[in-house]
Amino acid sequence: MSRWFFTGMAIALALICVLVVNQLVRSPVEGRKALLDEQIAGARHVEAGGDDAPQRPYDEYQRIVGERASLWTPLIGLPEAPEQPPDWEQLLKGVAPTGAQIGEPPDVKIKLTLGPNDRRGDWVEKGMVVNGATITDITEDEVVFTIVKNGKTYAHKLRR
Repeated sequence: MSRWFFTGMAIALALICVLVVNQLVRSPVEGRKALLDEQIAGARHVEAGGDDAPQRPYDEYQRIVGERASLWTPLIGLPEAPEQPPDWEQLLKGVAPTGAQIGEPPDVKIKLTLGPNDRRGDWVEKGMVVNGATITDITEDEVVFTIVKNGKTYAHKLRR
C-alpha cells in the first residue's frame, strides 16, 4: 500500500515540475506582444491636422463667449476690507493727564488737558467721554480709553 502511495506522490511531483518548467519557458507576455504587433501592422496611418480635418469657427466662438456678460461676473463678491482700528494719536491729540487727582480708586477723578490749547484742563472720571473715546479705567500709572466700533472694542492706554 505504501508503494502505491509513494508512486502516486512521485507522479504528482513530476507533473508539478513539468508545469513549472513550462511556465518558465512559455511567457504569457510573448503571446500578447505578438497579438499587438499584428494589430499595429493592420492599422492605417492618419496624419493629424490634414486638409480633411474639420475647420473650427474660433472667431465665432470668441464672439459668442464675449457677448455673454454673465460668464464674466464674479461668482463670489470681493471680501470686505477689515475694520481699521481708530487712530488714537489723532483722536487723543492734545489730551494729556496732569498730576492732579481727587479721591482714591475706584472713585478717583483726574485732571486732563483736552486739547493743545487747553491749559487749564478739566476734571474727568470713569465713564466720561473725551473726543469720542470713553474712559474705562483710571489707575496710578495710566488712563484707559475705549471705543466700540461695529461690535468690536478697541482700547488705548495713556500714561499718567
